[in-house]
Amino acid sequence: MVDPKEEQSPSETEDSESLGTTDFSASEKSSNMDQEPVSAEEASSSQESISTVQTETAEQVSEESSSEEPSTPAKDTSEWPSTPEAFDEIFANTQDLEEKVQYSIRYMRAMLAQAGSPNFRNFWHARRQVLPLFKEQINPGSRVKLWKDFSDLSKEARQLKEMFDEQSAFAVEQIDIAIKALEEMLANLEQTAEETPLPELPEVPVALEEASDRYLTIQRNLNLLNTHAARINELRKELIRTDMRVRNKNEFFRRLSAAGDQVFPRRKELIKEISTLFVADVNAFVKEHFGGERIKCPLYQLREEIKGLQSIAKILTLNTHSFTSTRMQLSECWDLVKLAEKEWKKHKAEQKEAFKVNAKEFLDKLSALAESFAKGELVAGKGLKELDLLQKEMRKIDLGRDEVRLLRDEVSKVKQPMLDKIKEEEEARRKEEEERVQQRRELLGNLETKAQVILDEASSLDLDTIKQRREAFFAEVEEAAVLKQDKQKLERALRPLKDIIVDKEEEALLSLSQDDQEALQSHRNVYCSRQNRRKEIKAKVEEYRKLLGASSLDFEKAIEYTERMQEEKDRLDKIDADIASIESEIRALKTKIN
Repeated sequence: MVDPKEEQSPSETEDSESLGTTDFSASEKSSNMDQEPVSAEEASSSQESISTVQTETAEQVSEESSSEEPSTPAKDTSEWPSTPEAFDEIFANTQDLEEKVQYSIRYMRAMLAQAGSPNFRNFWHARRQVLPLFKEQINPGSRVKLWKDFSDLSKEARQLKEMFDEQSAFAVEQIDIAIKALEEMLANLEQTAEETPLPELPEVPVALEEASDRYLTIQRNLNLLNTHAARINELRKELIRTDMRVRNKNEFFRRLSAAGDQVFPRRKELIKEISTLFVADVNAFVKEHFGGERIKCPLYQLREEIKGLQSIAKILTLNTHSFTSTRMQLSECWDLVKLAEKEWKKHKAEQKEAFKVNAKEFLDKLSALAESFAKGELVAGKGLKELDLLQKEMRKIDLGRDEVRLLRDEVSKVKQPMLDKIKEEEEARRKEEEERVQQRRELLGNLETKAQVILDEASSLDLDTIKQRREAFFAEVEEAAVLKQDKQKLERALRPLKDIIVDKEEEALLSLSQDDQEALQSHRNVYCSRQNRRKEIKAKVEEYRKLLGASSLDFEKAIEYTERMQEEKDRLDKIDADIASIESEIRALKTKIN
């Protein structure tokens, strides 16, 4: 493939296309060899085969010439006439017959031995001129020698002609195969372009992301067209170098010109399209980031973006004008970024000096705080509060990363002794707490022992004594200020005492008269009945309250339910009073039992 940058300008493209119509008839008039078809190699190796045959033929000619004429070196053709007319003039001016023959033979040998391909036209012309001279009167000895040289040169010319005929036929066949293969590929150009994978590009800049698919598609087609353009140009150069009949050569150039008409105009159109698109994207990038008074985007990001655009410009097949103009624009942007970086570094240097001044101020405050704590003028708790205030002030001022790290280290150094002091105080408090817990455990153990003693002696004591000892125990528990869970534990420990009290009350109840027992049972029945009635009234009050809480009631309904709920509340108050009265009467009877 040709380098895209070797085919940038429109002038270069036009020069390449103009090769297809060049007439080479003037330079090929000396080639009068007949062409016959021969077997060909594959199309992909045609150009290499032609070059190889040319090399081998030249070597064979050189070997045969050296074997037949070992003593005659190759002549410089610049010493001999270059046209038949010039030879005829010298031939006519030579008077001696033998000298004419000798000169003609030397001229014929020079035409065969000249650099490149032999000049058969001049050779055969000289042969035709000298052949009748052998019928003239010539020294017999010289005639034999000259005739031998003449015959050998004629034989050598025929051999060379046969070799060059074969070479030319093979070259024609190979070039024809190569051009046919090219024409077949151009016939399926669109399908080949669709089947060809998209080219791989480096990281696409942000400025080109939106149209990246379009860039890849156009560049894929351009890569394919660049390949065909390079093959067409190489075939044209090969045709210029190869000797063949003018008719065949002009036919090949006509076919290559037709192939070029399919490649070069489309290629030029795609180059213009991708160049216009790239210039538009670069202009948009420059306007967005460099159109204002200051650069808003981070400089490192712009630097990478510019480098990415320059790299993509080298990969894409752009025309010379677009490549140069975008390169200049990006170079100017690069200079602006460098200038902005220089100003930014200057600003950072000034900012760093300010950071150092701010950091020194806080370092002095931290030193003063550490000194006060070391002298005992400042307690640890208050010192930590002041240290927190200093840290809040540090967050409000401008500091660099190094200064922040330095101040953090200094804060840690000042803070550590205070934390150690607080840790010591907490350790002392922890020991005091452990002592209090131990005392509470001992007190709880004593109370549990007393509870067990009360339980053990309750069966032998009367009811009043049991109640007095129970009340005295709970009063002692309240004074001891034990924890709630410990108090509950002690209550669970004395729960059997309650069963003992109930048993003793039932025994006392059984010892009452029949009238007292019936009165107590009647009071209990009334009490249960009033409690049930109270539950019903309470449920009714809650029902009315829920109804009043609903938002769907109209005004009249709301007033009605309010009145009903008030009535139920009055009934609830009355039943509560009746329950309190019956409870007092039951207590009086129980007092009589005790």
